[in-house]
Amino acid sequence: MPRYDVGVMTSGGMVYQVVSAVDEKRAKRMASKEGEVVVCKKKAELPLSKKMKMSTEARYIFFERLATMIDSGIGVTKALRLIKNTFPGSTSRAASGLHDMVEQGVPLQDAIAEDRRNFPQVVSMLVRAGTRGGKLTDALRNAAKFETEMNEVGKQSQKAIWRGLAFIGVSSGICLAMVYYFGPKILEEKFFEKAGQVDVGDFEILALVWGWSGAIVSTVMLMIIFLATVGRISSPVWAESVLMKIPAAKHIVLAQDAFVTMKKLALMFGGGASATEALSTAIDGSKKGVLQQELKASLDKARTSNQWATELGSIHATDRASLLTAEDSAKFSMVLESVAEQNQRIYINMMNVVGPSLEVIGAFGMTAAGIAIFGLAIAPILEAVKNVF
Repeated sequence: MPRYDVGVMTSGGMVYQVVSAVDEKRAKRMASKEGEVVVCKKKAELPLSKKMKMSTEARYIFFERLATMIDSGIGVTKALRLIKNTFPGSTSRAASGLHDMVEQGVPLQDAIAEDRRNFPQVVSMLVRAGTRGGKLTDALRNAAKFETEMNEVGKQSQKAIWRGLAFIGVSSGICLAMVYYFGPKILEEKFFEKAGQVDVGDFEILALVWGWSGAIVSTVMLMIIFLATVGRISSPVWAESVLMKIPAAKHIVLAQDAFVTMKKLALMFGGGASATEALSTAIDGSKKGVLQQELKASLDKARTSNQWATELGSIHATDRASLLTAEDSAKFSMVLESVAEQNQRIYINMMNVVGPSLEVIGAFGMTAAGIAIFGLAIAPILEAVKNVF
């Protein structure tokens, strides 16, 4: 987070201080509590420090240590100062930024939400929702646990998915190239005129079948990736509507956002919030898309009826029925907590299935490519040599 040298004119004279804030306007507003801001200048940072931010592992340790100190009775400001002085690198810088804001009167959860560089939006949203529905320390631990679990699965599975796609794409390209270019090119050589007819029909069929199959699989997967990235930015509702019709893509791309939203609702209801208050909070900070539209429709209905759950079409019908029959906030919280956990578990299971499956398909494709090279390039030469001699 950027840091600013701020000069404030107080009753005792000019006071200089360092303030961490997302921008100059915020820095001035924070410092103005002490007096009139005379000067505000952004501190220069080393190029390397600009690039470094907290890793998932560092963030987990940060939240755990911070929660432990707060539970033991240490104040938030003092706990952040201790982390700032005892941890190196990005953790120290993040703690320093939060410390400066908390010292200026900004609640910790809001300070975390301000520092987008070190705390992703999904993490800050869970912390904010957790503090509204329960204890600050529980919110910190739950956010850390969620991110770590999702990150561990995501990293391994994403590598497997990209590796599988690479194998599928390369192998189908090799097969099609052997059928349409290299194979015919080899058979056009004068040497084969003396050798007579060489039969490569079976190898050509195998290469054609896998070549076009692999090309189709690669194209479909790339289209899904495009919808999940560019599509969700340029036209989120349309992109998500398409993705929701593809089972695996729906669970991988949309489950994480669904988990965060349902968890936020569960925490709000658990803290005694009304339906309108909980839904308003869930909408605030949620990503544009199908789920946000459903939440807005639910909020409109909640103002006139207690059947607001009928608008949540993206959750399973059984969960929707449970919400419609729930009688109080505690039961709403229990059902929504269950829905959130289901989304997290489904995401983890799907990532553990899709990645390895694509790797297996890719391995088959590379085997088919090897057979195509042998059958359309090496085997004809061996057959021709045998016929000639």
